[in-house]
Amino acid sequence: DDALSALEDHDFPTVLMGQLPGTGLCSVDVDNRKAACEAVEHLIQHGHQRIACITNAPPLYTAATDRLNGYKDALASQGLLYKESIIKYGEFSMQSGYQRMQELLASQEKFSAAFIGSDQVAIGALAAIRENKLRVPEDIAVVGFDDLPGAFYNCPPLTTVHIPVPQLARHASEYLIKMLSGNPITKEQIILD
Repeated sequence: DDALSALEDHDFPTVLMGQLPGTGLCSVDVDNRKAACEAVEHLIQHGHQRIACITNAPPLYTAATDRLNGYKDALASQGLLYKESIIKYGEFSMQSGYQRMQELLASQEKFSAAFIGSDQVAIGALAAIRENKLRVPEDIAVVGFDDLPGAFYNCPPLTTVHIPVPQLARHASEYLIKMLSGNPITKEQIILD
């Protein structure tokens, strides 16, 4: 992101909520890989062996890559088949979740569950599932990521990974206050569960 590079070049006090490899900026994030692995393990514990994945974003975004790698880690730890044909890449929107799930359902690939890297994308995927006259969780179990407020109001409520937003904001604010107070800050990175 050119704007972030410009902020860094001009020593503008900046803290990222998320990560950007190759930058000297401080950042606060969650352990996306571990959380995704736990979400997929939840599906495995409920008897699912063929689990599709729709990422939250294209793979050039670190959170998307980390969440996809967590998905792969969970499958590998249980000796389950990783199949590229049941992985689709979302684009931060309900529409992309809807389109990617339609593609999965049209592919005739068999899967009984889906890990979806963002609740926003998952809500679109759920609409595609309903449109195809399938039920959640009876026909396809779904786990999202982010714990957006709207996840609870979906029918049925979306199972999702909780992101501790208040803690992320608190840590980011504390870094900024230190920077603005003139305290020397070395590049730090906080990763929360």
